Amino acid sequence: MFPFLVQYFSEIGVSRGLIQCINDPDEATIDIFKNIWKVIDNYKLNIENLTSFGADNANAFYGKHHSVFQLLKDKVHHLLKGKYKRLLWDFLIIFIRPVHFALLYFRSAKRVENVKEYSEFVQVDFNNLLKHISTKWLSLLRSIQRLLDKFEPVKLYFLCEQTSTNIQGLLKSFFDNGEGLCILHFLQNVLFEIHKAELQLQRSYTTIVDLYYITINLINKLRQKQSDKYYDQDSDHNPNYTKHVTTSDMKPVFVRENRE
Repeated sequence: MFPFLVQYFSEIGVSRGLIQCINDPDEATIDIFKNIWKVIDNYKLNIENLTSFGADNANAFYGKHHSVFQLLKDKVHHLLKGKYKRLLWDFLIIFIRPVHFALLYFRSAKRVENVKEYSEFVQVDFNNLLKHISTKWLSLLRSIQRLLDKFEPVKLYFLCEQTSTNIQGLLKSFFDNGEGLCILHFLQNVLFEIHKAELQLQRSYTTIVDLYYITINLINKLRQKQSDKYYDQDSDHNPNYTKHVTTSDMKPVFVRENRE
């Protein structure tokens, strides 16, 4: 079951209301679209006045080829996506891959127990690493913060472990030099700005106009970081790393040409 809500301009300003709760246990793309269209038709809503469509960031709603948004856009060509655009995703995926593997690695109960035993051995309090959800990629900030808090014991765990698989080899390489720690601080700094914008977008009274200004403000902040060549003091220098990693090393993948 999911709610069908509308947000519209009225004489008193921006208003919103719950039209109907739709019962759809399968939640297939075509069924969701048909249910939405049925509600629009039943309540005699003018489809030409529909300016944007907002929903959870999942493939069923926003997939590239066959999604609810694409089906609606076939009917309403001027329709906009009322969701958070994945800014910098092409850049982030380059750095996130080994971090993502590290977080996924501990989904095994046996591996969690091994880390618990290792934490006791090195006399460090054990905390589960927070898992990153692929369809909720902005949750990665908290995962990185937890990984930074427990970086040393996790690092020692991987360095002491035998590398019998390609993933284990990748993780050992990531933790074997200071560049990995620099990348984590770099991501934490950038994702923190994105996370603040995300919280603003989650407000119940945020309009599509607000979305534009929130997004532009975020872009300007990231461009300012790029212009100042500063992302985080810990990402610029790690005293335990023999090779000095600077933001200039990360700049080629951070810079993204704005073609719009």
